[in-house]
Amino acid sequence: MQLVIGGFGFVGSNTVAALLDLDESCVITQHKKDRMPEFLKDQIGKRVFIEPADVGDIDALHAVGKKHKITGIVHLATGGMPVGRSNALELAEDIHSTVRGIANVIQVAHEWGVKRVTLSSAPVVYNGISELPWREDQPLPMTATFPMDAAKKCGEILSSYLGPQANVECVEVRLASMYGPNYDPTRSSLIGRLVHAAVKGEKPNIEGLRFGSVYAADGGDQCYIKDAARGIALLQTANKLDHRLYNVSSGRPTTNQEIVNVIKKVIPGFDVELPFGHQPGLPEALWYFDIARLRKETGFEPQFDIEAGIADYIAWLRLGNAA
Repeated sequence: MQLVIGGFGFVGSNTVAALLDLDESCVITQHKKDRMPEFLKDQIGKRVFIEPADVGDIDALHAVGKKHKITGIVHLATGGMPVGRSNALELAEDIHSTVRGIANVIQVAHEWGVKRVTLSSAPVVYNGISELPWREDQPLPMTATFPMDAAKKCGEILSSYLGPQANVECVEVRLASMYGPNYDPTRSSLIGRLVHAAVKGEKPNIEGLRFGSVYAADGGDQCYIKDAARGIALLQTANKLDHRLYNVSSGRPTTNQEIVNVIKKVIPGFDVELPFGHQPGLPEALWYFDIARLRKETGFEPQFDIEAGIADYIAWLRLGNAA
């Protein structure tokens, strides 16, 4: 039985679906979100079980362990990504919550005799590294510019230390930019905003992105969520892993203009003009991950290129799904 913390979220819900495809049953913790994705509803009470728990509350996690025999944990609860934070005390609390949650997860994993804990990291940890593609063995700068950067680096260091001390195998997955079903279109993703606007027949709002650029020649590694979730599930269920860090992505860069062109193929009436060229001040080389390690140890191969991913996402939304 896999415990998926953050299983109501974008990455978590799709990871639950991928684990079900590998014949795993799952317990999902419910904290702030209460909308169950449509693609999981028919499994509730059968192979998917919901338990109220905040990862920061060790007693709540203990209660889950008393009710279910947990054999693995996937920790995908969002941390270190404050929205609208401007106050140093609020930022400090976000980092504190992230660290406390990871420590709690590793503690209960030790108490329950869990084989493996998989935790999520992000591309922001590679900030400042110009050599591409980004590889897991590249030394990271021991500094941070953004809250997520600080939180994810803290999380990786904490799990690398506490895991061996607690005799728990901790695996960090560095997830690329992702898009697809159950994504909140109000969040700062260009591809999500473009696809949702195209399906609704609206003019897309491309202002105010927190991450990335809207310029036509900019972009990066865009991974369809079904591929990313399958990569996480394969790592979580592998009999043996040789490393503690894995990139999970499409393994190639995609420009913003490519995204627009693909959407136009599926929805010919869609149109948006992105600013020409590269955003001033950003590197012209597009970032992407090396996924050789993931391929070698799990047999992972992306099943969706950008055309297949966007087409599948549009089909999902056209079925009447809100996200």
